[in-house]
Amino acid sequence: MPSPAVARRPAVAFDATPAMAPATDARTSAIERPDDAMLAGDALADRGVASLPADLVVEAFRGHPPVLSMLSIDGKLAAMDVSRGLGLSSFSTYEVAFLDSTGTVRERITVVDHALAAALAADDNRAEGTPPRTVPRQRLAKAAATITQRLATFTPFAKALDFGAIEHASGKLELGAAMLAFHADENTGLELRLVGSNGTAMRSERVPVRPRQFTDRDGGRCGGQPKLIGVWWDPARHRALLQINFPGHDSCEDEPLLWLLW
Repeated sequence: MPSPAVARRPAVAFDATPAMAPATDARTSAIERPDDAMLAGDALADRGVASLPADLVVEAFRGHPPVLSMLSIDGKLAAMDVSRGLGLSSFSTYEVAFLDSTGTVRERITVVDHALAAALAADDNRAEGTPPRTVPRQRLAKAAATITQRLATFTPFAKALDFGAIEHASGKLELGAAMLAFHADENTGLELRLVGSNGTAMRSERVPVRPRQFTDRDGGRCGGQPKLIGVWWDPARHRALLQINFPGHDSCEDEPLLWLLW
């Protein structure tokens, strides 16, 4: 599900320390979702190497990257595409995270890590006549196969609402068998409440305003008033996945994301 249009890709920040993670670059957390699979063949043919990580992701998944977010059959885990771009460039990493209802990231699997994305960004501006960078395609394909295997017992959420739908909801999102009420305040943060069809409150939480990482200089992690930008709902498993960001400004770099599985 696309996020709202912004000048840069957001970063991802998880409040909980992952209980389990493969041995990958600790700096990685995500990628541009490879929605435009048509780029893959042309870019590979023209350059001998993908000019964007999205091309590599499509290739690694043999043309069929997963459509996220998804929910496990038992409803205990959500799988998300968690994304962090490289500054203002179009380059980013690719990682799938598995989140439980306590807010713990149980597993993260990386296909394109931060180091490779940065190398590809630099390679995109290489001098004419310079050979393209060698890409570890077997390693990428192996990670993609692991994700595909891991998602074998996952299915899409029944309903997905993007930023546009949330903006027009006036604080109340009708989900069918439930309703999500939300209210943002610049001082107290974001109030969230999931209400059942009988009017009973199923879950509620307040996401506080976060301070910026640096207040005396530019750069660092952004902060401010939290904003609800994505909602997934599955009535059969009574699960809601919420995506919240802390919009950045020109003076900061990373826009953290918070995920909640209710």
